[in-house]
Amino acid sequence: MVVPASQKATGFHLTGGSTPGRLEEDFRPNGVFRELLNGGVGLVFTVVQEPGSYGERDLARAAEERFARTL
Repeated sequence: MVVPASQKATGFHLTGGSTPGRLEEDFRPNGVFRELLNGGVGLVFTVVQEPGSYGERDLARAAEERFARTL
């Protein structure tokens, strides 16, 4: 999550294209992201991917098994 430095966030912009590794890196806003922050909008970076796609095969398998039990 990235929030404006000089004011409270008045809303949030959700993204879904991140990876766990990218979330560990520093974020340097530019373009639209900088405009959103300057306008008081926070940024929320999410990982919307199947865990196996970024190397977490055991986690993916456990999630699938847990989901199947809830059906």
